[in-house]
Amino acid sequence: MKTQKSRRQKKVESLLKDILSGLILEAVQDSHSSLISITRIEIGKDLLTAHIYVSVFDKSKQKEIIEFLNSKQNFFRKAVASRTKLKYNPMLIFKVDPLQEYDDRVQKILNKLDSNE
Repeated sequence: MKTQKSRRQKKVESLLKDILSGLILEAVQDSHSSLISITRIEIGKDLLTAHIYVSVFDKSKQKEIIEFLNSKQNFFRKAVASRTKLKYNPMLIFKVDPLQEYDDRVQKILNKLDSNE
């Protein structure tokens, strides 16, 4: 059973999403020429670890882009620290959002059912 997120967690997640979206647009998309978007952020109750789930339009570049984002983790942490007044600067962990693939599979199944009728 998932616990309810605190108001503070929701605020920090939203703040991180705004900041990181701009940073990714500036720093990453130009060099990798692939559409990248942050789909959601989950931050722990202690606000020390943030899991950033991203969606990459070009599936063949997913692994490469996630590795690149994680290798630039310190750059992103410093940028977040300079733009916010958080007591603790969370560790950022970038991951491919599995919900996107799940949605794609469900959509394919629904399309298949529609075409069979």
